[in-house]
Amino acid sequence: MKSIIISVLMASLLIVNAYASDPVKVLSNTTATESGSVKEVISFEEDNSTPLHKALYYFDVAGDLKMKVVYKWNDRGGWVSAKKYEYDYNTLGGASFTYTLWDKKTRTWSDRSEHFYPVYDNNGKALAMKSFKVNNTRTNLMAQTK
Repeated sequence: MKSIIISVLMASLLIVNAYASDPVKVLSNTTATESGSVKEVISFEEDNSTPLHKALYYFDVAGDLKMKVVYKWNDRGGWVSAKKYEYDYNTLGGASFTYTLWDKKTRTWSDRSEHFYPVYDNNGKALAMKSFKVNNTRTNLMAQTK
């Protein structure tokens, strides 16, 4: 599953590079940490250097993607959080993730998230993704499946 996620990330970067005539440019930097690494990817308008988006990818020491946080540029406040994805991996190599939006009113991550997980057949082949909503405001987490 790690190779699938890395392949998707690389394909995304190749697509961005395919539009080289596009006035939006992308820079990236990877930093090693004690717990793995952090990759920072920033897009900006080439003609006036205005930042557009930033994504931070957090990898563990095994190279598995653990979290992705996306930011948008705000001329009045700089980088503002937009959304985050938190990843977990199962014994079959599949990834589940939790998707949470930034709450602009409270200036914190929303109390409501959506958790996506793979569904397998009897042979361990991934068939689909299912999801359920999570309300993190309660002592006992409440979930609603789709």
